[in-house]
Amino acid sequence: MWVRLNSDIFDDKSNLRDVRQLITFAFEGSRDINIIKIKLLAEYDKVKDTELFQELDSIDQDLLISIFVDSYYRDDVEAKYNVTNNGNISNNFTLEEAKELFKESFSIVLENSKNDSPFVKAILHHFASDKAFINHAIDKRWITFEHAGGSSSVVNFIKGKLNPFLSLSSKNNASPYKYFRGIVIVDSDKKYPEAPENGTTKSIRTYLSEQNIPLHVLNKRSMENYIPDETILNVRQQKNSSKRTEDKKCVKWINVYEHLNPKIKDFLKYEGISESDFSTGDLNNLFLDIGQNQRDILIQGINYKNFELEEDEINFKNSFPLLFSTCNLVNKMTLNDRCGSNELQDLSTKINELL
Repeated sequence: MWVRLNSDIFDDKSNLRDVRQLITFAFEGSRDINIIKIKLLAEYDKVKDTELFQELDSIDQDLLISIFVDSYYRDDVEAKYNVTNNGNISNNFTLEEAKELFKESFSIVLENSKNDSPFVKAILHHFASDKAFINHAIDKRWITFEHAGGSSSVVNFIKGKLNPFLSLSSKNNASPYKYFRGIVIVDSDKKYPEAPENGTTKSIRTYLSEQNIPLHVLNKRSMENYIPDETILNVRQQKNSSKRTEDKKCVKWINVYEHLNPKIKDFLKYEGISESDFSTGDLNNLFLDIGQNQRDILIQGINYKNFELEEDEINFKNSFPLLFSTCNLVNKMTLNDRCGSNELQDLSTKINELL
């Protein structure tokens, strides 16, 4: 992320301490300008002779110079934020505001961070244009996966994230969301493609729109609906010879799943559906060719369990999402095939732009 450190900041030597802190935040965890948290772009020719610049440590001076020089050889330099003495404009931040903004990590707010983050990490890993930076950012916690505690708790969670900024926003005549960097990702929970948004999703969308906070509602029912077919068929291969009752049920479910229409797969609840789901919405006709025995299997659900995990982790909710990170059949091509659109690439691009 490029951030312009305007030359007026260097005209006041009393800003020295704040500039030093900002540089510390920017280079946290890395001194490699290719994988740093924030690329602070100062116009060297305008600031090099100021007292403030001369007072900086030689290491800090060299880092700012390196970024300045690097910017000359790139065509993608677009400062997302400006740090200036006048912070009363949308993307302008005073030094005090900038310190608050950049000391925080970038938040990816999920309904359940533990179970949903493998899916988002898979998107970032396989679709990011700069994988080295993304992997480093996750490792250094420049990106954090936040646990909202379910879709119904998202709005209150965001309010809690914004609360610490109330005093600063009041002081600078700004809105608290000005200091929040992140995106919210939630399941659609739709049972069929044309289903209207439920009340909870509408409330989330309305509130986040008012706060100017990015939201992505999944096109499919939930995150597990994006697991590649190749991965699910690989699960069948692994469990085919098992004598466990759960594994036998899982194999039967996959045998049915394999032949389902892709639209049904997009909105199928893996843990089990009700009889009424077969006659719901515009998927009704696609279910007509499914016999009662197959329907009974879909009603019972996938019964997936990973018995190699600790006892409290083997259940579907905890173990199934791990396939996004542990199965080598999950890659950009297979994720795209199951996705069936540019949704995952667009989401990765959006996150990268926000970073």
